Amino acid sequence: MLIEAPDHLPDLRRVKALYAVILGLLAVIVMRLWFLQIVKGPELADQAQTQRTRRIRRVAARGALLDSRGVLLATSHSHYVVSVVPEEIKKNPQTVIRLAQLLHTTADDLNELIKENKSTPFDPVPVAPVPDGDLTLPSQVEEQKIDLPGVLITKDPVRYYLDNRICTHVLGVTRPISEQGLNQLRSKGYRGGDYIGVEGIEKTYERELRGTDGGQMIAVDARGRMQHNLDEVKPRPGNTVRLTIDSKLQRVAYDALQEPLAHGHPGSAVALDPTDGAVLAL
Repeated sequence: MLIEAPDHLPDLRRVKALYAVILGLLAVIVMRLWFLQIVKGPELADQAQTQRTRRIRRVAARGALLDSRGVLLATSHSHYVVSVVPEEIKKNPQTVIRLAQLLHTTADDLNELIKENKSTPFDPVPVAPVPDGDLTLPSQVEEQKIDLPGVLITKDPVRYYLDNRICTHVLGVTRPISEQGLNQLRSKGYRGGDYIGVEGIEKTYERELRGTDGGQMIAVDARGRMQHNLDEVKPRPGNTVRLTIDSKLQRVAYDALQEPLAHGHPGSAVALDPTDGAVLAL
């Protein structure tokens, strides 16, 4: 019997190397899947949810200011404002050009305004108030809504003082928060464009007068356009502050000082309650 060796023997080392490479690739794939599913799973799920929904902030109204008899001195009224969602504007740059035309301004000025007052990518930034009783601008925005993704008509509170003369120096005023103030108070929920008390009672009782903001969860389509409301947390107005000031006595004191002031004679008036030292007029 004649036994002949085959002309070619398989190279077992090459086969083993090929198996090792295949197993190594499978191990890499398994490790990557484990990393995405287990380690990054919650984060990726949140990102996917964020891409389907948007949270729109709703600013709370400041609390009312009353005199000692309960007469209203300062309150907050709602008014309509044209606002934009920065992230939507970023994805649709043509929106700024179209909106600037409606607002009779330039795209550069509008972009600068958005940049100055932007706080988070999805918090609406007010860009133009709507005059009371004027429905022209809201109608134009609604008519062109499909071409203006990220543009909203929001209802924001504005501070209103019933008499800007007799109590202004006592009540103080509210103004948009400064960049320095925003850096200090951002952790307390303040955002760019928020109003804050800067003088008088408005400043002293800022924490009590400031309300708690609410928000809406909005569903969006694949292009980021808002579709419908999913959930809403209503904003909670600030606390009411009752002062010891008597608005009637305050007016008497104010009127009594007008004549000497008109003749160049400065003066002041203070009325105190003798029983407890409460300030009744200042």
